[in-house]
Amino acid sequence: MAWTKAKLAIVAGVGVLLAAATTTVVVQHLKAEREIRAADADESWRFPNIGSDTVVRLPPKVKILPTKFPNSGNLSQGGGPDSDKFVGIGQPMANIIWAAYNWPPARTIFAVPESADKYDFITTLAQGAREALRQELKNKLDWSVERKPETWM
Repeated sequence: MAWTKAKLAIVAGVGVLLAAATTTVVVQHLKAEREIRAADADESWRFPNIGSDTVVRLPPKVKILPTKFPNSGNLSQGGGPDSDKFVGIGQPMANIIWAAYNWPPARTIFAVPESADKYDFITTLAQGAREALRQELKNKLDWSVERKPETWM
């Protein structure tokens, strides 16, 4: 009789350990899956043919990343010509500077040669989007811009 009770206790203990281990593995798997989904949602703006109608609906965000699409490019301004909301895919530095400083690429002179690197960037804040993009340029890429007075010859 004692041996039967001992076997029952051992089987119950093994069952509890097995259930605890399975639960731990499942919880870790679900947590990892949730983190992956959150990372994907964070990059929902990164696709080659993004349009201005999509830019308007994006949540507030400011980010500059190396491009995922080196062979294509798209620059969209959401909310009309006076809007400060932009998404650029596969863009050179001159276009990010244009979006951040409202300064035409044709009038931009680089103190060092412009890199051939291309970037994906977003700035969709309701207020201060250009200033936030300037800060992202400085913090992330260590770029700053100096505007010189125009001179006519």
